[in-house]
Amino acid sequence: MPTEELKEILVKKCAMPLSRAALMIKVMEQLQIYRSQANLFSGKNAIITVRDLLKWAGRVNLNNSRGDHMEHATIAIEGFYVLGERSRN
Repeated sequence: MPTEELKEILVKKCAMPLSRAALMIKVMEQLQIYRSQANLFSGKNAIITVRDLLKWAGRVNLNNSRGDHMEHATIAIEGFYVLGERSRN
């Protein structure tokens, strides 16, 4: 999926600032590059998928709607939790 479309989805669906959406997409792209360089399978075995990105954005949005302003480190921790849950299954 094109990066610009992903940004638009995160901004509109999850009501997050464009800067945060761009940061999360950049992390997803870097993880995908790392995975492809490791010569491992992709698809459902990928490190992060668009579904994971949306789940991550949903958690960030939930905390923002509660009035909790999330710093970059907190957003990163939420992303780590999503990836941890995925690898646990």
